[in-house]
Amino acid sequence: MRVCSGKFERDKVVNHVRTGKKVRLSQPQQFLAQDRHIVEEAYPGDIIGLFDPGIYKIGDTLCEDGTFQFAKLPRFSPELFAKVTARDVTKYKQFHKGLSQLAGKVRCNS
Repeated sequence: MRVCSGKFERDKVVNHVRTGKKVRLSQPQQFLAQDRHIVEEAYPGDIIGLFDPGIYKIGDTLCEDGTFQFAKLPRFSPELFAKVTARDVTKYKQFHKGLSQLAGKVRCNS
């Protein structure tokens, strides 16, 4: 997650705009190579890692109050950039979940 404005503090309860639910950010982490550190506070421009219980999607907004939402992310046809194939067939579900998030709920039939 990127902090866009204000001051982020650990254990802050925020509004998940897309679902309308309140979420407590109790274990925000900072990553550097193999090291992980719990972040107590962060400022605009900082990037922190959050545990995803399966509710976050690309482009989601978290805010302290209200229902602020950024403009929609632009979408481009994937064939304009590259052909995507799975190298490890045992990761089939993760591969298709990632593709569906990038494509915006478009189902891949293969």
